Amino acid sequence: MIGAAMARQHPQGASADAVVDRVRAQKIAENALAGLSDKDRVHFALRLILGACDPQAAGCVSFAARQIGEHASTLMREAFEQGCG
Repeated sequence: MIGAAMARQHPQGASADAVVDRVRAQKIAENALAGLSDKDRVHFALRLILGACDPQAAGCVSFAARQIGEHASTLMREAFEQGCG
């Protein structure tokens, strides 16, 4: 069985079992964060992103920053429209 598990490799080198474990861990984290307010989730996410130290993650951090900026603009626009509308 170990050989079969090792033969099933994720394209980035992680075994299929490791990918399943990562997905399970992500689901657990999402469920745990579900009870937090939007502001608390944002603060938590920011702490995670700013904790990234691997230079290989720079592209992901940059992409996330652009997406977050666009989302913030959308939210600010909605808040303005609600306040003025």
